Amino acid sequence: MKRRGIVLALAAALTLTVSAAAYQVPNLETRITEPYYGLNTDPQDQAEFLHALGLFRGTEEGYALDRSMTRSEAAVMLVRLLGQEDAALTQSPSHPFTDVPQWASPYVGWLWTNGLTKGASATTFGSSNSVTAKQYLMFLSRALYGPDVADDYWEAGWGFDLTALQQSLDQAGFLRRDAVSLSVLALSGYTDTGDTLAARLLKEGAISEDDFCAAAPKVYVSDWGTTEDGRLLRDTAGVTLYSTEQGMRYIYRSGDSSNSYVLATRQQDGQAELCAVDYFTLELAAPPASLPLTEGQQIEYYAGTGGDYLVMKAGGTEPTALLYYNGSAVQQLLELTPFCTGMSVPYCSWRTWDGGLLLTLEDYETTARHSWLLDGPTVQALPALDGQDVVDVLGDSVIVRCITDETAVLQQLAIPSMEVLARFELPCTEAPPFPGESGKTQLLRWMIADKTDGYYWGDAGLYRLENGVLRCLQERCVRDLLVLEDGGMYVLTYTPGYSTNLGPFHVQISHPGNEILYRSPSGTWETVLSADTGHGIGITSLLEPDESGNAGFRCAKPNRYTDDFFDYRLVRSGVAPSIRVESVFLVYPETVVPIEQVPNYQEILGQKEQQRLNDLGLGIVETP
Repeated sequence: MKRRGIVLALAAALTLTVSAAAYQVPNLETRITEPYYGLNTDPQDQAEFLHALGLFRGTEEGYALDRSMTRSEAAVMLVRLLGQEDAALTQSPSHPFTDVPQWASPYVGWLWTNGLTKGASATTFGSSNSVTAKQYLMFLSRALYGPDVADDYWEAGWGFDLTALQQSLDQAGFLRRDAVSLSVLALSGYTDTGDTLAARLLKEGAISEDDFCAAAPKVYVSDWGTTEDGRLLRDTAGVTLYSTEQGMRYIYRSGDSSNSYVLATRQQDGQAELCAVDYFTLELAAPPASLPLTEGQQIEYYAGTGGDYLVMKAGGTEPTALLYYNGSAVQQLLELTPFCTGMSVPYCSWRTWDGGLLLTLEDYETTARHSWLLDGPTVQALPALDGQDVVDVLGDSVIVRCITDETAVLQQLAIPSMEVLARFELPCTEAPPFPGESGKTQLLRWMIADKTDGYYWGDAGLYRLENGVLRCLQERCVRDLLVLEDGGMYVLTYTPGYSTNLGPFHVQISHPGNEILYRSPSGTWETVLSADTGHGIGITSLLEPDESGNAGFRCAKPNRYTDDFFDYRLVRSGVAPSIRVESVFLVYPETVVPIEQVPNYQEILGQKEQQRLNDLGLGIVETP
């Protein structure tokens, strides 16, 4: 198998956009704001990965991930991570520290000689002290970006600020598992040479390319693409592996599957073939299968738990046929062209359920829709869903809506029988004009705008799944929902009307008639903030209650140059709660300088808003 270790500019070599695919990395961190996003966050798996590369060893008690480390132990771990243990033991560099045990001296000496540690003082290393996350991150930052990195330069080589992570780790107590996780993260970080640390270690011969390419995909999400000569490539933490087979074209894949292969197409002796390529070795995982692909057609690939589904597209857009790949052969399941009749821009959407997949052929510009259940090669048409908009697919049921000019119907149907479990028929009404405007009414079409944790809300009200069946909790239009740990909830409602995008960042101004309701765990409703008070606040979202249980909400007030965001608290005192301005923050383009030069601008805005509420009798007694 031909390999090349490092590629620094992938774009020049690709004919397809790189993308994550196929084999699913286990225990993924999916919150994109987290520094561990796209990583297997299981400490044991991470330790096994480092151990497989020879960069981490255990103790007599195994990896001992749940105990703290001394600074001497951290020095040994760091030198091993950098692939320099042999150099440290062979050279045994000197250092000025008098408190380092003999077994750790070569490692501390190597770090000191290479500028990666400064010690606790001129003559002490602090060998027996527990290492902190801040100290270990500093070691790693210097390893990535050189010994001259400032002590507070957390972004060196990492690509994001790690201050919050460091503080949380030190507050909880920094353990070996944390050091392992940061080490794994550091291997994918870029160094001062432009390579990732993993790529640099490969170039230096500190780690084996075979070992890395076999182990890394179990920890890091990989990107895939195709080179100009038709070889597949897999990029993992900045290290690229190529296939030996040429003339292939990688197929972007969606869906969740544990398949240990990716799919590609190629032309062989005038016949289109489907190639399954092993995720780890990039060799063919099975003999190529004949594929009914003609010139000008493209393939959409969805990998489900029941198999691989391919949608043929004429001209790259219109679906023509549904195919099924069982690992050795391709079978056509359904001709889609007849169902596209009358559609302007047809497309396929995929949803999972306990028994397989729900495939819906939809249209961007009309309400035409057709649905099928897929279970392996078995296809079941669902004419009951024709024309229905699928809101959500549950384990054994589907929630759909159908809207006309007069009514809207929200239903929950059992899968696959299509038995009606719940049905709500709602009238479409004329919405009132936006305040200050006339003659701009619109037809309110009842819809579900958002859903989370079994709750569904929008113009159609608020719904919840109770014992597997949909139930209406509130008929008023709902803009936001905040569910509390005790089962209670705050609900932001509004009177239907026009919403307008204003300000440099196009913040959507709320509908008029905002009210905040509270529903107790027993189901009793209470109006917490009534529109009748004349508060004049266009509420955009709810905020988590404070330590005293006071509800909070946010308002956006776009101006010409800025979007001004106000956070409020409803402080309960007596019969009606008073409104306290909690904070003000601004979002504005970097080119807008004058706003930054106004002293205490945010404080001034907060004081003026609090005074306005006080004058209305809705605020607190004292202005903050």
